[in-house]
Amino acid sequence: MRLVKRQAAAAMYSNQLGDYLEVHRVKVAPPKALFGREYPEREVLASNEEFGRRAWACVNRERADARFAEDRRERSVRRVLRAARGLGGGLAVFGFNSGHGVRQQPGKICPVRQLLD
Repeated sequence: MRLVKRQAAAAMYSNQLGDYLEVHRVKVAPPKALFGREYPEREVLASNEEFGRRAWACVNRERADARFAEDRRERSVRRVLRAARGLGGGLAVFGFNSGHGVRQQPGKICPVRQLLD
C-alpha cells in the first residue's frame, strides 16, 4: 500500500497496481507485549471486519476523495455531539447519515442520545 493523502484522523492509500484506493480512519493501537515481544503504541490499518466502519475501498479517485471528506465531516459532527452529551445532552440539528444507523432529514431536530454510540 502506498500513502496518497493523510490528515490527522484519516489516510488514503493506493494498492501497488493503482487500480483501487482505500480510505482509513487512523487507529492507534496501545502498547502491548505479544509472544514475548514488546510493541510500542503504533498506528494500524483496519482489519477485514472493520471495512465499512473504519475503512472503505473505492474504485476511483473521485469516490475516494468524497469518502475522505465525508469522514472528516462525520468526525467533526461526532466531536460536537460528544461535547453536547458531556453538557447534559439536549437536541441536535442533523443532516446526514451519522454512521450509527440513524438517518435524519436535513435540518430535522432529534435527541442527541439517538445519534451517539
